[in-house]
Amino acid sequence: MAPEGPATGRAGRTDLADSVRPIRSTPTADQRSDPEGPSSAMPANRPSHQGKADNPRRSTPVSTNPSKTKMKTTTPTAAELSRMAVTEARERFAIRQEADRQARETAEELVARLVRGDDTPTAADLSLADYAAKRTGLLVKAAEAKVKAAERAQLNDDTELAELFRPILADVYGGRVPVVVTGIPAEAKPGNDGDPLLFIVQPKPTHTAGGVLSGMVELVFFRPDLFAPLDVGKVEQQCWALGYTVQPHQLGTSPAGKMHRDGLRLTVHRASYPVPILSAAPSGDAVRDFALTVNGDLQQSVRTASKPPAITGEPVARRASSKLTGRRVVSSVPGDDGEVRVTVETTHEVTPGAGLPDGYANERLRQAVGQMDGQVADGVGRVVAAGALSITMPDLARPDFAQQAWTVRTRFILTYRPH
Repeated sequence: MAPEGPATGRAGRTDLADSVRPIRSTPTADQRSDPEGPSSAMPANRPSHQGKADNPRRSTPVSTNPSKTKMKTTTPTAAELSRMAVTEARERFAIRQEADRQARETAEELVARLVRGDDTPTAADLSLADYAAKRTGLLVKAAEAKVKAAERAQLNDDTELAELFRPILADVYGGRVPVVVTGIPAEAKPGNDGDPLLFIVQPKPTHTAGGVLSGMVELVFFRPDLFAPLDVGKVEQQCWALGYTVQPHQLGTSPAGKMHRDGLRLTVHRASYPVPILSAAPSGDAVRDFALTVNGDLQQSVRTASKPPAITGEPVARRASSKLTGRRVVSSVPGDDGEVRVTVETTHEVTPGAGLPDGYANERLRQAVGQMDGQVADGVGRVVAAGALSITMPDLARPDFAQQAWTVRTRFILTYRPH
C-alpha cells in the first residue's frame, strides 16, 4: 500500500506545517520499566524539562558564533617585554640563591659530622659537596649579573612623574620651547630644524605612596647659540611654589652637532597632583602621622632662644613643648566631582618658651596652623582649609600659671581622589 502523502490546500499546494510531523520512537520493555528512562507518558503534574537542573544529563549547547569564541591576542610592547625579562632574571636569581644555600648547608653538614667523629662521609662525598657548593656559587654570580644587565636594558613606559614636570618646564620658557616626555633616554635627540627642544626623561618607574610621587627625572635641553643654558634656579623655584621637594644635580653642557645639550638630573623626593590620588581611604595611622606633624609645627612656632645655666644649680628657663592629646576624623564626604573631603580635628597641650609674650604666642600658634593650608599629608590628602578652633590659656589666678600648658584645638579640611 502506498504511503499516505501530505495533505494539500484548496489551491493544491502542500501545507508545510501539516507535512512535518513529530517522530516518536516506541519505548522498549526496559525503557518502560525504568523509572529513570524516557517515557512517552508524563504525569500531568510533572513540569517539563525547561531548567538546567531538571536534567543533568542534558549537554550544554555550544555556540557556533566565531565572534564569541575567538580569543583576542595582544602583542607585548617593548617596555613590557623588558619588564618580563627583568622578572624572569630575578626569579632565576632567586632559584640560584636557594640552590647555593642548600649546597653550602650540605657541605657544612658533612664537615660537622666529621668533626663529631662520624667517619661515614667519605672523601669522595666531601669533595663532591665542596665542588657542588663552588658550582652553585658561580651560578649565583652569573644570575646576578644577568639581573643587572636586564635592569639596565629595561625600557620604561611609566612617565607619570615626568608628566607632572611638563607644565613646570613649559612655564619656565613661557611656552616658547616644545617639551617632550619620554621614558627612553635614547629618544632624547635634537630636532632637524635647529629649533630648541626640551626633553623630560624618566628612565625608571614612578614610586607612589600615600598620594606622594617620587623618583628621578632628567632634563635634556637642546638649544641653539641664542638660547641661554637651562636655568636650574628657576626650575627649583617653580617646584618649590608647587610644594615639590627636588634635589638638582650638577648641570652638564656638551656640544650636539650645531646645538648645545644641557643635561640636569633631578631627584624628586616629593611631588603630587593638585588633588592627591589615594589607593585607599585615610587610615588611622595616616591621620595620626598628620596630627603629629601639626603638633611638631605648633611646638616649633613657640620656641625661644634660652641660655644654658651659667652655674650648677641655676634654674633652667622654660622650654617650649607640645603634646598631642586628641585627633579624630569628623567627616568624610564624597563630592560630585569624584573628590572626597575629609575633616580632621586635633587637640594639643602647648607650652610656649620662656620670655615669649602671650599675644605673640597666640599669633604664632594661629600662623602655624594656617601655614598647613596647601600642604599634602601622606595618605590623607591636600589641606584646602586650616584654622584654630580655639586657643585656651591657663587660669591666670593660679600661682603656677607660667608652667601650665595651653590647649589648642585645630580643624583641617583635606581633599583627595580615590584611585
